[in-house]
Amino acid sequence: MGKGRIAYLSKMEAIDLLQLFFPKEILDHFDVVEYKVEGDDLTFVLEEKNELPPGLNRIDYESKGFSPAVKLQDFPLRNKAVFLMVRRRKWLEKNTGRIIQHKWELSIDGTKYTKDFGAFLKGLLR
Repeated sequence: MGKGRIAYLSKMEAIDLLQLFFPKEILDHFDVVEYKVEGDDLTFVLEEKNELPPGLNRIDYESKGFSPAVKLQDFPLRNKAVFLMVRRRKWLEKNTGRIIQHKWELSIDGTKYTKDFGAFLKGLLR
């Protein structure tokens, strides 16, 4: 590579890099679609992958967009507070009109912290 050139990451390399920063279940089930740096905040927008819960047939269901985003706080990076704006996908069961969603447990009960960050903070308080 020549001097002063920027190396571009392949999609796989970018995913490998992101795995160092996000909880495993986030990248398993969500795509990072945007990030924003605003002052001392770094916000990642994540959208749930278009995958039905196990055992359901795609023929019987239709994707109906996303639920309102949930804002979770994660480990800070480079003196910036890190927030994850998580948008969960919803599906319409065509025969009944019922809406279904995955039931991801991404935060500590009663908090807006990711599970890993909440466990870390809890450990500091002991």
